[in-house]
Amino acid sequence: WNRSRLMFVGQGKAGKTATVRSLLGQPFVADWDSTIGADISEVKSTREKGEWRKDSLNSESDPVSSYFAARIMLGMGKPKLHVLREQIGSEEKKYVQKTNKTKTTYEKQDKKYVREARLDKNTGSSSRNKVAKDSNTMMNSPGGRKNEVVQEYDENLLLNARNDADALILSLWDFGGQKVFYAMHHLFLTKHGVYLLVFDMREILNLRTRNAAMKYMSFWLSSIRLHAPLSPILLVGTFLDRIDSEGDLREINNILREKMKSSAAQIINCDSEDLVFFPVDNEKGFGIIELRLKIEEVARNGSLFNEQVSMRFINFLDELLSAKYRENEQKPFLTLPVVKKMASKVGINNSATLLMALEFFHECGMLIHLTATQALTNMIILKPQWLIDALSKVIRDVDNVQHVHDIDEFANVGLKADLDMVSENALASRDFLEYVWEKEHVDFLIDLMRHTMLLSEWNFQRNFGKEKLFLIPSLLRDKKTFKGENAFMKNKPSCIFDFSTGFLPIGVFERLICLVVGHSVICRKKQIQIDYNSELMEPKLYLNFGSIEFEPGLILNILRRDSDIHDLQQIVLVVEDISRSAEGFVVVQAMLQKLNNDVMGTGLVWDILFESPGDKEEQVLSYDEAKKQSISPWFDQDKNFNSRSDSVEILNADIDNFLESL
Repeated sequence: WNRSRLMFVGQGKAGKTATVRSLLGQPFVADWDSTIGADISEVKSTREKGEWRKDSLNSESDPVSSYFAARIMLGMGKPKLHVLREQIGSEEKKYVQKTNKTKTTYEKQDKKYVREARLDKNTGSSSRNKVAKDSNTMMNSPGGRKNEVVQEYDENLLLNARNDADALILSLWDFGGQKVFYAMHHLFLTKHGVYLLVFDMREILNLRTRNAAMKYMSFWLSSIRLHAPLSPILLVGTFLDRIDSEGDLREINNILREKMKSSAAQIINCDSEDLVFFPVDNEKGFGIIELRLKIEEVARNGSLFNEQVSMRFINFLDELLSAKYRENEQKPFLTLPVVKKMASKVGINNSATLLMALEFFHECGMLIHLTATQALTNMIILKPQWLIDALSKVIRDVDNVQHVHDIDEFANVGLKADLDMVSENALASRDFLEYVWEKEHVDFLIDLMRHTMLLSEWNFQRNFGKEKLFLIPSLLRDKKTFKGENAFMKNKPSCIFDFSTGFLPIGVFERLICLVVGHSVICRKKQIQIDYNSELMEPKLYLNFGSIEFEPGLILNILRRDSDIHDLQQIVLVVEDISRSAEGFVVVQAMLQKLNNDVMGTGLVWDILFESPGDKEEQVLSYDEAKKQSISPWFDQDKNFNSRSDSVEILNADIDNFLESL
């Protein structure tokens, strides 16, 4: 397969894009704008030249299957040449004999390359051996006939295949470092590939910025462990030119080694300097060659690179790329029924095999295919950059001057009030969304954001009967941080979902708010049908707090509580009507399980604690202790608790069905 995926993550302004540009041999730009959302590019590297050049598989005139079959003919992949010789014509045999002589010379030249990343030929195939099994029969099966495998071979195609005999194709994902983007990044972090965590070394040395810098690094290491617990991680320290001495590098190394113990098994060391990180100077290029070589070495030893891929999969990829770049077809996504028809053309008639192929291409970063629910499974995004750009037109860092929308532009089209509502209240009007998305695929994007819990409908009092609004919780701002925790908690029993022993990613609390508001919207619609004057309370929302009438009379107060001093990462629930606390607990627990399954890859782990006010001090019990003692009000055995608990559908349920089940 000879492909892998690189994901560059880290704090904003740490130098991620500058590092990507350095690896690509592009000049340093001091005032480069920070990345909005993420930038995706594709490069090809060959050992012969040791450089990365932009590359893309994007043309119907250059089918991937032709290139792969040419490599097979030259003995660069399975099946072996003697199998091919039985099935190709005399003209192709001449090409094989001719290029075999050249291959020996090429291998000799290859050995001269100094400090190269060596390919371990004894590496076994990855855990997805099911993919390889199909390739063993690709030449003997009806779907592997000569006219499907050998396509329009000319000398240039074979020459290119020989020149790229040891090529490594990398998909580079440069993720924006601002916090506002973190909620959507969970959609794009995959379990395979190579992660590069980029940090500014100056901030580690500076005592005033060290804690914040380490917090960002810990966040990203935890995020990678959550989504990709077996993937290799390279720590990249930038601004080497601002580091005064070797002693400073050792100090940074000691700090990182101590703080990163939990991720030590995944971190790749810089052996030449005996460091746990790779120091680089992007302005002068120091350290870049060694970093590039180490990336290639790690990628070549990875499961994606060494995957044996069925020619049917490759032919299927041709079909997808053809649709992606067809001039008269501007649609950046396809539905599953359409993709099934494309797969059947190349002999993939089994749904399980089709989903396996889509998962493989998703892991490689060639498309986006989310499979947590049927609604998401039905969407195949052919252009990942299009989706990221579309989401980033809505989810923006409004406090960053480079990311903020042009106020004058929106005023000129009569949307100044709509823009203010987005920045101040995290509420987007339909008109706003149609404008930023240029009226293209608006319904599709709204639906995708709703199913990934980035957006919820909003239909409360001041807006009812007017234009439809949508809540985007990740846009709730720091200036709306809730400060009334003491009054909120005073003399009230609380349920604590404690993530402190694990990790509470940015985006979990926001998605929880999305789900609670979504259910409230459904209930409000039903209430109005019964009694037009009956109103549910409009939610009160802050960056870290929400007070929401989940359904008539059931008001949920939900707080995100973080403390660096006490190392707390918690979501706290207080139900306004204490007698309905058990109901509140069941629905919030179900919602956390739902978003963990749909977005976090089931990697979240939390403990449940119950806190009761006392005369002198509060009493805290674990879930098992509280249940054993039937602690009120959480374990009052009433009919509401039991019936609601039994009715909740979580796994694989679409958002609408899930919310209805609550």
